[in-house]
Amino acid sequence: MFGFQEPKYVFYDFAEEAGYSIIRHSSIIKPGMKKKILFFSFICLAVLAVAAYSKGYLGSFFISQNNLADLNIQKETPKPAETTLIAVGDIMLSRGVDSKIKKNGADYPFAKVSDYLKSGDIVFGNLETPIANGRVIKPGELTFRADPGIETTLKDNNFSVISLANNHTGNFGQQGFKETFDLLKEQNIKYAGAGENATEAYSPAIVESNKIKFAFLAYGSASLVPVSYGAADGRAGIAFLDKEKMAAAVAEAKKQADIVIVSMHAGTEYIYTPIE
Repeated sequence: MFGFQEPKYVFYDFAEEAGYSIIRHSSIIKPGMKKKILFFSFICLAVLAVAAYSKGYLGSFFISQNNLADLNIQKETPKPAETTLIAVGDIMLSRGVDSKIKKNGADYPFAKVSDYLKSGDIVFGNLETPIANGRVIKPGELTFRADPGIETTLKDNNFSVISLANNHTGNFGQQGFKETFDLLKEQNIKYAGAGENATEAYSPAIVESNKIKFAFLAYGSASLVPVSYGAADGRAGIAFLDKEKMAAAVAEAKKQADIVIVSMHAGTEYIYTPIE
């Protein structure tokens, strides 16, 4: 016998607790080497840990944040919010227009623009006709009225908010105002520039689209609108052009919305150039 000593096999798990792939070491341990091997192993792990931290490596495969593009992993940049606003002018649905509606159907006034209106996220216009029950309006009259039911046509053509601050919303008095308000609310069409009282008339209509909030304010000129159409405490009516009230309303609207839009019904009728 030559006194051969069977080698001893010792296994070391260098990185199991750190979450890395397990590295196994197997060798014949000579006296005094155990402490050296352990010390060297801990030094290596410490160097790797410092390098990984300083380079921003992620996970057990050390994917650098600076090399995401190399692995076809791209961070998407959020697109800014966008919305489309379509604004039209006066919407008059009485007199001769009403006759055409009765003959050709409620969609007749919007037939050629309906597709365009439906392309907008928000559609705004000035409804210059109260929607209320009442007498027949004769051709040539300066009093307007549309039959209840036309509000559904406005909704079908994508109107989401309208101005009522004009010289015809009050043509059928308090009852006309209130019927118009109620019918528009039933269709979830917001309105600005008129209300059950002065506070409501001078308050903005808030419309949100694609996470952008819009505040709509509307005013009518006293040179066009009878004073009796004005909103007051306990009286439905419209909001009149008044610089101080308008400035205060805009300042308040800025607190409630990202964008403030002001509509004014004013000027001289039947001329081709704007007044100063």
